[in-house]
Amino acid sequence: IYIYDKRVWDVKPDGTFSNGWFYVFSGTLAQKPRVLEDNETVADEDRKHVIRVPQEFREEFRKDIINALREIAGISTLARHPYFLETEKVFRSQNRHHSIFGEQRVDFVTTRLTIRKAAFWRPDLPRFVHVDLAISGDSAGVAVGAVKGFKSMRELGLSQNEHEVMPEFHIDGVLEVKPPRNAEIQFWKIREVIVALRNMGMNIRWVTFDSFQSTDSMQLLRQQGFVTGNQSMDITPCIPYDILKSAVYDGRVAMPAHAKLVTEILSLERDLKTGKVDHPPAGSKDCADALAGVVHGLTMRREIWGLFKIPIISIPASLRMGPTDKLEEQNARKAQG
Repeated sequence: IYIYDKRVWDVKPDGTFSNGWFYVFSGTLAQKPRVLEDNETVADEDRKHVIRVPQEFREEFRKDIINALREIAGISTLARHPYFLETEKVFRSQNRHHSIFGEQRVDFVTTRLTIRKAAFWRPDLPRFVHVDLAISGDSAGVAVGAVKGFKSMRELGLSQNEHEVMPEFHIDGVLEVKPPRNAEIQFWKIREVIVALRNMGMNIRWVTFDSFQSTDSMQLLRQQGFVTGNQSMDITPCIPYDILKSAVYDGRVAMPAHAKLVTEILSLERDLKTGKVDHPPAGSKDCADALAGVVHGLTMRREIWGLFKIPIISIPASLRMGPTDKLEEQNARKAQG
């Protein structure tokens, strides 16, 4: 088999492109692609990602560099319409502290989970857990987090209102749960992890699930005193992801390192027709969904704003109808029913 992999300007006759050349940095997992300025230099380790392109294509690269890289230069990208463009800010939010989970990925059969109690930070603060349960063959994602304070939006240059604030998030850990070989995920093990964290002193108050196969888990955890509910990331418009994106860009998210989580976040795409945020074909977003669920869930909790004595006037107008107590309302209705 002979593979012939050339760009259009490599095979066209000499003289086809006569207006000169410009240079494009094709990007890495940590850096977004860009058209280089004249005489701009890049670090030695990044030179392999610089390509020379005929001036005839400059306008296409200026308008839509992701599409131009794929369709003109023949370079694959993580996402066709990437949802997170500021890749540096995504990486900046990572590796800020140790995870409470000793492993990033487990299946509870061939690999067991270790919980690091020494990594617990302010376990007295209320915790939110979101679990993205898996369909057959997929992984499940679990994330745990808390609000550690509030940041002024005026100081960040995002609002003229001197009172307006938004929460800062401490993500304790993110866990990928893979199905064992030739078997399904043991969902009861995920419930055991949540209960174990509480028994070890972590103040877990709220646990939400996506809508798939979650009724049984919610009922069992509710019987043990957790406030439970449904929370889907597959909605349009996807407010949870919009809230996560803003928090990451503002530098309000601190989380431990997690390789798959970063790949999922940077692979997310927004469907330009439906507005839905989703993963590319053959991709996944289980861990990303779990993280978005925690950040959104904590943002919408009235008790969190009250815990830090944040007055109503300081709540952004977009959240003025919340934070709400929807989880408590759901649990109260189910208890009455």
